[in-house]
Amino acid sequence: MRWLDNIFTSGDRAVYSLNQFIEKYKGVDFADDMSGDILERLQEKERESFEVAELSKKIEDFKDYLRDFEELDGIFIDEAKERINEIEYFKTLSTKEGFNVYLQTYPKGLMRKDAQENIYSIEREERKEALYQKILNEDSINLCKEYLEEFQEEDSKKQVVENKLEHLVVEVQINDLMDKILAAKGEEKLELCDRFLLKFEKSEEAIKVQEVRKDLLQELNDKKAFKEALEIGSIDSFNIYLNFFPEGNHTEKAREHLDYLTIKRSREVTDFEDYLKKYPDSDNAEKVYDHITFFNALSKNAIDGFKSYLENSKEKLHIKEAKIEIQRLMDEKEEEEDFSIAKETDDYDLYWSYLNKPYKRKQENEKYAKERIKAIMKLKEEKALYEKAIKENKDELYIEYLKEYGKEGGYYKEITRRLSGKEFSMEEMITSKLNSQNRIILALVIIVLTLIVLIIGLMIKVL
Repeated sequence: MRWLDNIFTSGDRAVYSLNQFIEKYKGVDFADDMSGDILERLQEKERESFEVAELSKKIEDFKDYLRDFEELDGIFIDEAKERINEIEYFKTLSTKEGFNVYLQTYPKGLMRKDAQENIYSIEREERKEALYQKILNEDSINLCKEYLEEFQEEDSKKQVVENKLEHLVVEVQINDLMDKILAAKGEEKLELCDRFLLKFEKSEEAIKVQEVRKDLLQELNDKKAFKEALEIGSIDSFNIYLNFFPEGNHTEKAREHLDYLTIKRSREVTDFEDYLKKYPDSDNAEKVYDHITFFNALSKNAIDGFKSYLENSKEKLHIKEAKIEIQRLMDEKEEEEDFSIAKETDDYDLYWSYLNKPYKRKQENEKYAKERIKAIMKLKEEKALYEKAIKENKDELYIEYLKEYGKEGGYYKEITRRLSGKEFSMEEMITSKLNSQNRIILALVIIVLTLIVLIIGLMIKVL
């Protein structure tokens, strides 16, 4: 079938003629055999021709497609005609509104991207012009920078903007340096004046700076004396300055420092607050606030207050005191908690632990703990004697318990009951079959025990 490939490469009219041949001899075996391949190649060629036109977006290419395939009833005939109309319409457009109408009219249009790019270009030019006019009417460095960053094409507008930016930058530098000169003091101010005159000697402000510099040189002695007073930082040093320069440039500051040094010894918050009312912009304001914060914490006597001071203090004038106060409050809290637990449980070991800890104890708590230890020890000794008497069941131990604790003893009733029980048991023993000698001895023991019980009872009543 190589001859068929040659036909397709020889020209589109040859394809058309061949297609006519197939239609004419339809039904003939030879023509039927060829029809499948020819139609397939023909459709492929048509698709390629239409795609070329779509890519080029040229009316001529779409017309070439129609010339080759319109008589063959090609599958893209209507689309090609629509494209030609669309492109012809697009070429008439020149405004943003027109391109927007095109985008609405042809939502899948071939020239959509071109329309969007044209809209962007128009809007960019509009932004450029608007920004340029704004720059002409306003003195703004930011606007100039914005313009030069966005619109870098070389033109007369760019040159105008660059010149204005340069002028504005110099103007800002002059103003900034003038502000610094006016705000500065002493040697710093003199240095700034020299820098200004060196850099902007021909500016209008140079004359004013020269006058400032002249006046500044006259203040150096005043400044030097005040600087020495500051370095010494004593009440006497500021008094000396005020004596020599009663109308100096730093008299207000000198009095301010004098007042601070005076109240610095105070521990009353009101003294520091009065100082701030008098000198709201004082150089010592941070120190004064530091004093106020600490003494407020001291008056509240709370751990959180001192911790807040430690965390937020800039001057750190009372760091050591704050730490001592925190430790004191923590010790007091621990002491109170330990004492409360010991008192609640009434436990000997907890009382003992409380008394042996290193923190400072409240006098009444310490006294109470010591008394309870003695009382608990006495109860333990009483219980031990009682348990021993019960275990050994000896009369002398019962009697020892009664002598030691009497009716106040916790086990008094039990001890006396047991002594009475012993008497009853011995009377029974008298009736038992013992020899006469044992009976006599037993009777004497009973009598003696009875007398002892009676005597103890009388002693207890007397007590």
